[in-house]
Amino acid sequence: MKNKKPVIITATTMIVLGLFLFAYILPYLFVWIAYGEPNNTVEISQLKKAHSLAFMKSQKVFVMNSSMSTLLLAQDYDTVIEYVNELEKLNAIQKSDRYFASYAYREKGDFENALKYAKDYGEDSLLARVYIKMKDFDKADKIVDKMINDNPQKPQSYLYKSEIELSRGNYKKAEFYINKTLPMMKNSIEVWRLKSEIASKLGRQADAKDYENRQKQLEFKIHTKVQE
Repeated sequence: MKNKKPVIITATTMIVLGLFLFAYILPYLFVWIAYGEPNNTVEISQLKKAHSLAFMKSQKVFVMNSSMSTLLLAQDYDTVIEYVNELEKLNAIQKSDRYFASYAYREKGDFENALKYAKDYGEDSLLARVYIKMKDFDKADKIVDKMINDNPQKPQSYLYKSEIELSRGNYKKAEFYINKTLPMMKNSIEVWRLKSEIASKLGRQADAKDYENRQKQLEFKIHTKVQE
């Protein structure tokens, strides 16, 4: 019996280590499976399963960071916010997580937190978008003017400028700015949405309908991609 005891201890240790290794690898395995999943709904389910299986900080941080962009694309803003809060508690939040947080809070209408994370993120474009969503066009305009001054080639700045002028009723100015944006953002839903709205305000209903159809075509492509 004495000779068998070390063997039993060794076997038990190997089994425990094997189980621990399996449990450690499992969340990473689910993330890997999720990345290969063509159906977005199933992909999110796999990512959430990976999160539920993570028991160590390194696992949790990896799974949550790997999930953010997919969750945002699927408009699962509640889970994005939940993960950001958890990352903050773990003292593991990254700059990109602040972008995701600001975006999610903005779309849910929580502008106080959207502004907080946009300022933490530190890029004018994100902050301007929050102010536009808040309809605080004076603050948005100052930021966008700075963006244009800093980088006149950035199309997003002219998109924001167009939206601001449209909201102020300056439809010709809005059209001028959206047309500066178009050559570099032809596949943007927001561009065609604004062009449709501006054309309608200017009384060009046929153009407005054409731009709306282009917007819907892009929305359909994105929706199909998400559901695949």
